[in-house]
Amino acid sequence: MDPSYKILDIGAGRGNKISHLRKKGEVTGIDISPEAVRIAKQKNPQSDFFVMSCEKIEFPDSYFNEVHCYDVLEHVTDLSKSLSEIRRVIKPNGKLIVEIPHWRSEQKLIRLHPKYLSEIGHQRIFTPNNLKIFSDFSYIINRTKKKHGIVNLELLWQFHRGITIKNQQGGYSKEMPIWQKAIFMLFNENLFLTPLKYLIPFWFITLPIGLLISQINPKTLRLEFTRV
Repeated sequence: MDPSYKILDIGAGRGNKISHLRKKGEVTGIDISPEAVRIAKQKNPQSDFFVMSCEKIEFPDSYFNEVHCYDVLEHVTDLSKSLSEIRRVIKPNGKLIVEIPHWRSEQKLIRLHPKYLSEIGHQRIFTPNNLKIFSDFSYIINRTKKKHGIVNLELLWQFHRGITIKNQQGGYSKEMPIWQKAIFMLFNENLFLTPLKYLIPFWFITLPIGLLISQINPKTLRLEFTRV
């Protein structure tokens, strides 16, 4: 870990990604939820966390080498202001890593459950056309990746059963049985970023299947940019 390499996690929530990011550098997390920030501080005392919005990031210009923004930009009220603020705090040639809902997933979920966007709190759908807004703020895209196909299947399955979403964190109005959770978890690529994979002797089978599902039916689009 390089302490001079500064990373910002926007929408850090309870700090679940911090230990992974800390392998690269010093991590700061921000979130609009005071409760999430409180829990994140308890779980990750080695990192700093602040109650803060990405529409007003209270750090100096060109402060961070890298900014991560997962499942946030679809929620913000003022997208242009957020992208401008993020650009301001990234060093020239620094990195921006964004994860947003894939437009095809959003369209499928809306068709099956028309109230989906309001329940989850999404303000917009990022289509290929409106993704061009990133170039307006001098972000150059380096890489794209489709992710979390199994999460998409889980949502489709829940909506088919008449289950709704009760909060922006994706909690359901009715919990799935544990055995169903376990099945979806086995194919979730995030599981294989943790030591839990060593407790699952057949992960080398479920992981490729999960990655294939993500290519066919992605829930998330990961975009990696350089700030010019």
